[in-house]
Amino acid sequence: MAAHDQAAVLACIRKHHERLDFEISAETGAPLAAVRQFGSELVAKGAVIACVVTRFNDGERIDASLYRVAGYVPPPAPGRRSRPAST
Repeated sequence: MAAHDQAAVLACIRKHHERLDFEISAETGAPLAAVRQFGSELVAKGAVIACVVTRFNDGERIDASLYRVAGYVPPPAPGRRSRPAST
């Protein structure tokens, strides 16, 4: 995998904050095996967090690795918030 492909993989993860390995492969054009190898290198460096997920799409089982930018906390969901009790 070329250095520019590695940069594209990291840029894709940073752009979307969280992405499945096959989505990164489709977006960057890099082979799936290369995306997984570079993902493990990024995990070792501490740049991303990875976990193995299983999803079902119309009854079809999909096993993939999910990569998320390390230290990224998604914004709170919209809606009402409970207020602290006033004394």
